[in-house]
Amino acid sequence: MARIDRSTLRCVGRAVPAVALTAALTVAAVFSEDARIDPERFFAAERSGCIVDERAPLAETPVSEGEAQAAVERATDAEELGYVPGQIVVVYEEDATSSDRHEAAEELGAEEVGQTVEVEAGSVVSLDIAEDMTVDDAVQAARESSAVKYALPNYVAETFDDVVATETSFTTVAGDDRVADQWHLPFVKAPQAWEALASCGEALEPVKVAVVDTGASLSHPDLTAVINRDRSIEVVWADATSLASWTGLPLRGDGYTNGGAAVSEFTSHGTHVSGIVAAQAGNGGVLGVASGGETSYANELVDLVVIDAFSLLASNGKPNATLQDIVYALDHARQSECRVVNMSLGFVSDDADLAQFFDELCRGLTEKDDMLLVCAAGNSNARTKNYPAACDAALGVISISERTAVGSSSLTFRRPFWRGSDVLRSSFSNYGSWCDVSAPGESILSTYVRSGVTDGYATMSGTSMASPVVAGIAAMVRAAHPSLSATEVKELLCLTATDLYKAGKDEQTGYGAVDAEAAVQRALALRQGATEQAPPAPAPETNPAGPEADAAPAPPAPEVAPSPSPAPETPSSPTPSTPAPATKRPQQSSESQAGAATKAPAAAQAPAASAKASKPTVRKAARPTLRAMRRGFKVSWRKVSGKVSGYQVQYALDKKFKKSPKIKTLSKGKKSLTVKKLKAKKRYYVRVRAYYRQDGQKYYGKWSPARSVVTKK
Repeated sequence: MARIDRSTLRCVGRAVPAVALTAALTVAAVFSEDARIDPERFFAAERSGCIVDERAPLAETPVSEGEAQAAVERATDAEELGYVPGQIVVVYEEDATSSDRHEAAEELGAEEVGQTVEVEAGSVVSLDIAEDMTVDDAVQAARESSAVKYALPNYVAETFDDVVATETSFTTVAGDDRVADQWHLPFVKAPQAWEALASCGEALEPVKVAVVDTGASLSHPDLTAVINRDRSIEVVWADATSLASWTGLPLRGDGYTNGGAAVSEFTSHGTHVSGIVAAQAGNGGVLGVASGGETSYANELVDLVVIDAFSLLASNGKPNATLQDIVYALDHARQSECRVVNMSLGFVSDDADLAQFFDELCRGLTEKDDMLLVCAAGNSNARTKNYPAACDAALGVISISERTAVGSSSLTFRRPFWRGSDVLRSSFSNYGSWCDVSAPGESILSTYVRSGVTDGYATMSGTSMASPVVAGIAAMVRAAHPSLSATEVKELLCLTATDLYKAGKDEQTGYGAVDAEAAVQRALALRQGATEQAPPAPAPETNPAGPEADAAPAPPAPEVAPSPSPAPETPSSPTPSTPAPATKRPQQSSESQAGAATKAPAAAQAPAASAKASKPTVRKAARPTLRAMRRGFKVSWRKVSGKVSGYQVQYALDKKFKKSPKIKTLSKGKKSLTVKKLKAKKRYYVRVRAYYRQDGQKYYGKWSPARSVVTKK
């Protein structure tokens, strides 16, 4: 169903007389299928300033424009709107007091609902807004408050299984062993990775992996002994009508919605994803990527935590997860000490505040809580970003297909994106410079539950299937070398990926196809001190216009990184250049590697050169984000990595910062500043820089590029 642009809601209004029922019921009836109202009479009356209901007399009480707009919005399904009507999500500033929060909510005629989730970006809570306010009006009003860092609609997430990821085959649990049909396992060299782990001579501990999805079947033979039932939950609202609170109840399976007594959704999405990660070994059926196969570590590598975040049921029976659901689920994964999180879902939106919020959220979970976030890129066959996959701290996964596995009749090979290869980006997969790696995602066989009742196996396609392949490999890497940080694991997976389209990074496949064997071997070598170099950070992206402009310098090669398939030879138009053959990454000198942005793992770090530090280097701040306010503005910026003691914000009335420039100095923990009591309707230019204090002196980084904002009256 097509989603409604929030701006279209403004067309209903102009202080019209209401019908005797309510504006909400009248407008809902007008657009319902069984309404007995002549459409021509309705719109003619609306243009003249009144709404006519043939079945009821006109009432005397006037209805405001806001009430009419809000009534239409509240009568529309969340799936169609793309967000939950009557509610917004607010992220408060870190220093906002209880009084500040109460005042901000009071201005909206709103009240806080649900538990406050404390994350790096701030305190996240939902607000039930006043009956006469649309979500857009409430968001704009909330952003005026100095206590509010972000105000967002409670957006609805998408699972990437609609249309392209559908059941194509089904086998009950009584069927034959199906491992031979799991083409993705040998493609990513999972069996070789299992053998490497079993023969490493190290004591390995299971890695907690969270699957944030629609739940998972607890009765499936390939999952029942794998899922950690103590930590797996179903996210529910205490009262689905008033959205009174969010909480977590013990997981019951796949397809339950908001604590309902029976299964009400039948996607089996979470069951399929969970099986790809860790389906049980040694009992027939299928194997998970991190199952361990027949080795001594069979079923000992992953501790699977399943979080059913899809608490909202749309009118078409499709499950939905809201923004608040996902934040709550991620916080539960954090509290459960999960080290890898798979999210085969995303929010497709051009809302800059949503993107910035997810950037902060993911960065905090990655850097502070050491969680590697593995996310599906989406199924629109476009460069369109979705979040959190597009966040810098997350690992965005593209789907690829192999001809012998999916067949030449697949759309992927009937309309190839480049020619001369038996491995291509899947026809449905999103792509772009914001994606990191690729993995098999078409015709993937895994666990399945039909109609919420019958356990079995089915083949599905989508980036939803590619993401858990990578999550399973990431879990094995973390088992191989527990001391590697989440950021280092991400870099290692990019480092050991095999080129498919171009050498280095390209927008069609990222750094290439993940290689479980190479990644695990590299992690074990680092753990055993066999190498002195850390996995360097992937080179930063510019703003490419197409595939030929997208290639980035490749990181240095792993010890073993063989290609899983023949190399592509020539790209399809409009790419004029010939792609490089699949190749091992070129080895760089130790001098060039020393400049990598990442910190070396403990086993590979060199001792400190001297106790006396030289002049420190302070990195340049990124361009800040500005929001206009009444006679003021709010400026936010990203945390600068490296040596930082605090920040300075400078603002002035001219681009060169000559006219009455002001500077505010803030502590390291601050990432935003509200400036008040300025001139109304004036343009101010703002920039940010970091500083580091050493031996009584301050060392400053370069100023960020400036941005401007016009204050409100």
